Amino acid sequence: MRPNTKGIRFKTWLYFFYLTISILALLWALQIVFLKPYYRNMKITDIRNVAGAIEESLVTDKLSENIVQIAVENNVCAVIYNKNYQMVYSVDSLGVNCFLTRSPISDQKAFIEEYVLEAQSVAGSDYYFTMQNTNFRQEMIFYGKEVKVNLTEFYIFINAPIEPLDSTISILQDQFIYVTIAVLFLSTVISGIISFRIAKPLANMTESAKKLAYGDVNVKFDYGG
Repeated sequence: MRPNTKGIRFKTWLYFFYLTISILALLWALQIVFLKPYYRNMKITDIRNVAGAIEESLVTDKLSENIVQIAVENNVCAVIYNKNYQMVYSVDSLGVNCFLTRSPISDQKAFIEEYVLEAQSVAGSDYYFTMQNTNFRQEMIFYGKEVKVNLTEFYIFINAPIEPLDSTISILQDQFIYVTIAVLFLSTVISGIISFRIAKPLANMTESAKKLAYGDVNVKFDYGG
């Protein structure tokens, strides 16, 4: 027996099905497709917050343990250079992973000068790029910014690792299969219940209307579910 595709029950189920598929598609996009770019943007935002905290500490001349705590919480290392390419402050929560404090990198004036010039070229803003940690084969973010404190230029450089997300995405994909099955089952059950509660009183009213049309003036209309 073919289902009545024009009936209210089928249409109610169909609308629920479309709604379910739309929600699942949105969930797939947010949790799997856009996870990497979202994570990267979030990481850059965290780095900018660290840079802002360091800049504020420079203004107040209080490069204290608060900066260390912020660096640890955001898993970054940071250095500050003056206009003479001398390091005036450093904080490291990455250890050997820190590209900025790893010797002899931090002692090479020409190396630092390259990034200082880059910061000067975007004065009033900041810049960043991704790089590969050759020792641990891990992608990292390098961030630079020029700040002026009491008419003196300082250069903030921050290094942060980008955690590999392949295993996380794989887990989410596996979970998504089970979520899809569960959601489709629940939506089918719920749409069936709702369509039944809607269709039953309408069917009763239709039947009563037919009786009235045949001259049964004692017919009663049941509006209940």
